[in-house]
Amino acid sequence: MDPAGEPPRTLRGEAPQPLRPAQGGRRQGRGRLVGEAALAGLVALALFVVTAYVALRTYEGQRVDREAMFAVSGPQDTVQNAHEVLNTVSVGTVALVVLGCMVLALARRRWALSIAALVLVAGANLSTQLLKHELLSRTDFGLGTLNGLPSGHTTVVVSLALAALLVSPTWLRTPVTLVGACAATLIGVGTVVARWHRPSDVVAAVAVCVVWAAVALLIAAAAGHGYRRRLARRGQGHWVALLGALTVGVLVVFAGIRPSGSPGSLDLVVGALSLIGLACALAVGWMSHVARHLD
Repeated sequence: MDPAGEPPRTLRGEAPQPLRPAQGGRRQGRGRLVGEAALAGLVALALFVVTAYVALRTYEGQRVDREAMFAVSGPQDTVQNAHEVLNTVSVGTVALVVLGCMVLALARRRWALSIAALVLVAGANLSTQLLKHELLSRTDFGLGTLNGLPSGHTTVVVSLALAALLVSPTWLRTPVTLVGACAATLIGVGTVVARWHRPSDVVAAVAVCVVWAAVALLIAAAAGHGYRRRLARRGQGHWVALLGALTVGVLVVFAGIRPSGSPGSLDLVVGALSLIGLACALAVGWMSHVARHLD
């Protein structure tokens, strides 16, 4: 108030307008989204760096990784089925799912989310190919020098699952979470069963996808998306994703996947496949949690 009891005025003689609660809440929601995306991206980046260093640059890491892959065994029919499932991951599959994601986002008038989903899938898959074929190499400890880190098949499926969650409406998000976690875990485990990849290749691929998912969320935040003021129940997406990963674990057991019988093979198989399932469930569950809160 000025001495005459009048409210302060701007140079144009108008009283300044206070920030409306809705505006303040929206700005706070964007800030929360940026903070969570940045934190998840940094954690995933750190996980990738540590995984790549241990699995590619240390003798013990290479040895355990290789032994874990060869510790997994199963009937010939099961291994052949794993090859057939992996062969379904193709450029056509990627194009079809990406197109579906963009159509779904555009139908909901979520223009920024359609772009963010495209950036997520393209960025994750291009960077995986660049890292695997151009930037990373295995130190020669006599355990093989052909690098497979990160896994391209895992990157394709996990990135598509995260993109689908980003654009899905609320009523579709729970089934997408379940299917996404199942598909990601199935492909990740399948690459090890078929001996196309070592377990570290799969974990590194999941980390790459989460980094690009964080970038996609930052794009969404820059376009005005943020967390709702009233948040959905916490933890629901994580539990659904964990259920999907556990379902694949049960199927793997019934399919006859077993330790090879060599010393320590049981611990290696349980540890490697559990780590893959947990990584996939955490990634899909996290994106489901974030997408459920987006306005």
